[in-house]
Amino acid sequence: MIKPQQLIKIGLTAVTLSVILGESVVATSSQLKTSSSSPEPTPIILVQNSSNSEANRLLNEGLRLFRQRTAESLREALEKLQAARDLYRATGDKGKEATTLLGIGTINDLLGEKQQAVT
Repeated sequence: MIKPQQLIKIGLTAVTLSVILGESVVATSSQLKTSSSSPEPTPIILVQNSSNSEANRLLNEGLRLFRQRTAESLREALEKLQAARDLYRATGDKGKEATTLLGIGTINDLLGEKQQAVT
């Protein structure tokens, strides 16, 4: 289960990334699984304005799985994000590639794969 402090870190990272990319990619959701009694919204990255529909589909599916917050769904999300990253990289879409790398790093961190998270 994600701690509220981790969500704040994830949210700030996502907002920073969206500002750097100059795109509106952050939305909020009240569907958050935390241990606190009054959960705060979690950022959700939504893909828009990209011509790579298969990569967008994979990224959105990966993010849907990420929001489930189980070890199994995080591993599945990791696979989807890695596939999306490869497609974005192949088409030269650096902004979306960066978004997937952010997700990949976050998931590896949450799974305890600290070395994978930084590489």
